[in-house]
Amino acid sequence: VEAGTRTLTGAPGGAYWQQRVDYDIRATVDPASRLLTGSETITYHNNSPDTLGDVFFHLYQNLFAEGAVRTRFVPITGGMTLERLEVDGVPRELDPEDRSETVINGTTMIVKLPAPLAPGGTATIEVDWSFRIPEGDAVPRMGMVDSTTGQIAQWYPQIATYDDLRGWDTRP
Repeated sequence: VEAGTRTLTGAPGGAYWQQRVDYDIRATVDPASRLLTGSETITYHNNSPDTLGDVFFHLYQNLFAEGAVRTRFVPITGGMTLERLEVDGVPRELDPEDRSETVINGTTMIVKLPAPLAPGGTATIEVDWSFRIPEGDAVPRMGMVDSTTGQIAQWYPQIATYDDLRGWDTRP
C-alpha cells in the first residue's frame, strides 16, 4: 500500500506494474520414443522498478528426475535436459557442478544475467531442451497413453513470476 502498487482492498494501485514475458516456442514429439525436443526464444520485459541480476525459471519436468522431491509416486524419466541457454547472445554455463551462471535445484533454476536488467529493459533468452514424456495416463498433468494419445502440460522452461509482493516465485 505504501509503495502505491496496491490499495487497502488489495486492488492494483496507481503504481501497479506487471512483468511481461513473450515466448516463441518450436517443439516436436516423437511418439515412438516419447521424446519431446524444443527450442524457445523468450523476450522478458522488466516492467518493475527493480534492476534484476537474475531470472528464475520453473523446470516442471524435473519432477520426473531421479532424486526429485515429490509427494507421490511418478515414473522416473530423467527430467528435463537443457542443451543450450543464452541471454542476449551470451551463453550461460549449464554444468551442474559450475554454479557460477546457472543453479538448478529440482524444478527451479536461477539464471545469472550477463548484465543487470534495468527497469524498462528487455532480455532475450534462448533455450534448447528435451525430455522423455512419462508413460501412462495416471501421471500428473503429463503422459503418453499410447503412440497416438498423450497429455502434455507444463512442458517448457517457464520464467517464474516476479511481483511487488514477494519478488521471484522460487517455490518448487
